[in-house]
Amino acid sequence: MTVAAPPMAPQFAEDLEFERGLIRIYRLLIPSAVSPRLRQAWERGLALKRRHETELEGLLAGLGATPPADRAASEAVPPAREILPWIVAGEHSLALRYRDRLRAADDAEMRRLVARWAADQTAYEADLKRLYRDFSSS
Repeated sequence: MTVAAPPMAPQFAEDLEFERGLIRIYRLLIPSAVSPRLRQAWERGLALKRRHETELEGLLAGLGATPPADRAASEAVPPAREILPWIVAGEHSLALRYRDRLRAADDAEMRRLVARWAADQTAYEADLKRLYRDFSSS
């Protein structure tokens, strides 16, 4: 008899794939950043995504689910002048996902992790929006 993974495991697996997609994109963006501020933002995003990736892998393992294998890079990246709003949209999507997961989580440790991920996403998204406003107004 096989034991089924808990109901939230598939959603967390999707979140892990989303985080990994952003990791691949940040790795592409960092070497070609046009300003030190932008490079710092991408490096911060990469560090945040890597931490979330590690914690999601641990959470999935704790739930008895096998984390999905990392896929090959396939993301199409928009032109440089459109990249910042595109990244903001991706980070916003993750913030919304984590807020949804938080409402559904019933385990205290899971709630703590997911609440921190949602807060991380919201703070990072706000930083990116400020950066975008600064670049747009100059």
